[in-house]
Amino acid sequence: VQEAEGRTCKTPSGKFKGYCVNSTNCKNVCRTEGFPTGSCDFHVAGRKCYCYKPCP
Repeated sequence: VQEAEGRTCKTPSGKFKGYCVNSTNCKNVCRTEGFPTGSCDFHVAGRKCYCYKPCP
């Protein structure tokens, strides 16, 4: 898990498959993984789904 924007941590989704083009789909998958939200972010290999939660 990486720290981003101060007190929000992000981690790549473990369940999202394929190229991330729709942040709503990403957010829904992240919710099934126990995260409150998620979005498509740029990555070296293209756009990936990242899940976000408050840092501990």
